[in-house]
Amino acid sequence: MSKAMTPSRRDILAGGATLMGAAVLPHSLSLASAAKSSRWRRYNVTSVEGQQMLASYGVAIAAMLKLPPTDPRNWYRIAFTHYLDCPHGNWWLYPWHRGYTGLVERIVRAFSGNPNFAFPYWDWTADPVPAVPAAMTRGILTPANPAFIGDLQTFIDTFTDPIAKSGYFTKGSAQHQQLIYRGIPDTNVLWAQLRDPSMTSFFPNAAAPDVRNPVAQLDCLASKAVSRQTIAAGMAARAYTAAPTTPISGNFFSSPRAAHHSDMAGFAVIEGQPHNKVHNNVGGVVYTDTKGSCSMTSNTGGFMQANLSPVDPLFFLHHSNLDRLWTAWTEGQVLAKLPTLPTGSDLASWSAEPFLFFCDETGKPLPQAKAGDFATIGAFDYDYQPGTTGVTTMALRAAAPRRTIRIVGQAAHGMLSTTQRELANTVPVVPDLVTLASPGYIETAVVTVTLSLPHAPRGQAFPVMVDAGDGRGPIEIGQVAMFGHSMGHGRLTFSLPFGSALGQLRTRGSLSAKRTLRFSAMAPAGTSDAHLMTMAPAEIPVEAVVIDGG
Repeated sequence: MSKAMTPSRRDILAGGATLMGAAVLPHSLSLASAAKSSRWRRYNVTSVEGQQMLASYGVAIAAMLKLPPTDPRNWYRIAFTHYLDCPHGNWWLYPWHRGYTGLVERIVRAFSGNPNFAFPYWDWTADPVPAVPAAMTRGILTPANPAFIGDLQTFIDTFTDPIAKSGYFTKGSAQHQQLIYRGIPDTNVLWAQLRDPSMTSFFPNAAAPDVRNPVAQLDCLASKAVSRQTIAAGMAARAYTAAPTTPISGNFFSSPRAAHHSDMAGFAVIEGQPHNKVHNNVGGVVYTDTKGSCSMTSNTGGFMQANLSPVDPLFFLHHSNLDRLWTAWTEGQVLAKLPTLPTGSDLASWSAEPFLFFCDETGKPLPQAKAGDFATIGAFDYDYQPGTTGVTTMALRAAAPRRTIRIVGQAAHGMLSTTQRELANTVPVVPDLVTLASPGYIETAVVTVTLSLPHAPRGQAFPVMVDAGDGRGPIEIGQVAMFGHSMGHGRLTFSLPFGSALGQLRTRGSLSAKRTLRFSAMAPAGTSDAHLMTMAPAEIPVEAVVIDGG
């Protein structure tokens, strides 16, 4: 696997000549190499070519649903790979999902009969009113189709024996050790999780159409998450993750480093906002705008909100677009001669992380796969049809030479009673903050908060607020939400676009030198943990805050 995925110079550009034109490439890069076209192209799903790819996709899905449950290429077995091994909330989200999506793309290509097949991508930012692509609400492209398994018991009956004999749970094997670490030590626990309504990842196919009405619009929370302002803030990151010697969190393209890809450390802008919010909304979690803030009004259940999300064919269009953003951000870093991956001692540990559950298009396991195999597009050999105007421009602008600003929160009066850690959740209005609120900087502003989420229903989002102490009340910065989990997971960091809130503070005249900004989060009614039980909204302490921009 490692040899097969060895990157070329062209792979580092990942289609840069197509998106930006070879004329803008620095002289240190070969124009001939950059101009070389990839074997496959991932088209926008709304294009003529993208619609043609959907026809081939449907042929493959129908065939893969009919494969015996013992075949690793069976549609549900592919989804099990995600359930058993996917990383979220750490710095391996991008390479794991690139490898997973690229390998599944090869399987789909084989069963589609179309040698030119590549996944189309869903450019959620392109439409003024973001909506699920209409074709994904019909036929075999939605799990509401009767070709999919319709209920949980049939699903368990179908896969109990094949999963038991899959080798995943062979005692002493590397796969089994990873599953133990992940909290799935045996098949009894696996099936118990799926039977538990608060943890299940399987949903009746009758639930699938709920968010897919004829309009299929994303809700207010997901629409904000896919907006140009949010994407611009995420693309403004100057590094993949913090340097090994920098423990402070902040605006990085990737979510934070972790010891293992099943650990959760926090969420960068792109993962925490468009990734999580779109997953949840398409999976049946619906938020409604109430007095200027989005509140959860229903959760009907659907595959995309949980770790069997690849059962929904829309999953691969969603993750192809995330990969497109990673590709565009990488292009900007290359052109600005900035790092595209973790640096120093972090690179070796990041690259060596094993991904043990993948298989190829013949169904052969790939037990030697590692994160570094997917650091670039490599042998997958695809590029992207240009998408949202300005995505690559945003990456280039973010990587352009410009003074960077970082403001670290200061200690406030008060302690977090459960840990006795002093809260560092206030920021004085210093000159750098005023600069960050000015044109040319404000769109790059990101605030990163550290907090411990209470237990909450799956899909629950938590508003993060800033208050200037001017008597005019707090301003909502945005909302943070998990994906695939129904409870709090300890101390996490969340990065949010800060430009809109900062602009409101500037308009109010609240950025005077005498003021101090205080950051907090809110627990909606019904959330609880050992230290917080509430039937009404209550404050969640923000333990630390960092503001980045420039």
